[in-house]
Amino acid sequence: MEERVWSYTKEIRPQYVAELKKQKRIREIYRHLIYSSCLFFAIAVICSINFFIINVKASSEQKETAYKYYTSVTVEAGETLWDIAGIYMSDEFSSVQKYIDEVKNINHLTDNKIYAGEQLIVPYYSYEYKR
Repeated sequence: MEERVWSYTKEIRPQYVAELKKQKRIREIYRHLIYSSCLFFAIAVICSINFFIINVKASSEQKETAYKYYTSVTVEAGETLWDIAGIYMSDEFSSVQKYIDEVKNINHLTDNKIYAGEQLIVPYYSYEYKR
C-alpha cells in the first residue's frame, strides 16, 4: 500500500507544484497591475492639481491691461494739485505724492503752485484701448 501512495504522490506532486507556481505568477501579475494602477492614478491626480494651480495663477495674472494716457486740464480757481490727483489718479500709482511728482515733472513745475486758467498735462489710466 505504501508503494501505491508513493507513486500516487509522485504523479500528483509535479502538477500541484506547477499549479502553485501558476497561481503565484497570477498573484504577482495582479499585484503589479494594482501597483501600476495606483501609480497611474497618483500621477493623474498630481497632474490635475498642477494644471488647476497653473490655470488659477494664469487667470489671476490675466488682469485687464490698463493703458496710460495723458490729457490736458484747465486749472479752476482754488484748485490744487491734490484736487487734480483726486480726480485723475488711479490704483496704478503707488501714492498721491508720486502722482503729483509726475504731474510736476511733465509740466516742468518746480513747486506746488498752480494758477486758475493754467493748462496742465495729467496722466491717467484706462482699460479701454484708445487710438
